Amino acid sequence: MSDLNAPWERLAELIARDDTAELKNFLDDLGPSETARAISRLSENEQHRRISLLSPSEAADVIGEISETQAADLVEEIPSEQAAVILEEMPRDHIADVLGE
Repeated sequence: MSDLNAPWERLAELIARDDTAELKNFLDDLGPSETARAISRLSENEQHRRISLLSPSEAADVIGEISETQAADLVEEIPSEQAAVILEEMPRDHIADVLGE
């Protein structure tokens, strides 16, 4: 795949291939805001798969960068135990905003 493709296309490809090691390297290079932008363009299923590969702290950083509506949808769809751990990593005011959605 060419490096000229959009980050979300590369992200979708790595998720489809279940290439966890390369996926982590790719996301480390992107950072939270670019990761959030890329994730926002994925299907819901791909978003859930992607969030499940992150540490709670990394997931909280990414969720903090996406819209509150999208964050609420994402948190709602992941297992409650995983969501609770991720939310613990987020600032209280952002947790309230996400849960308010």
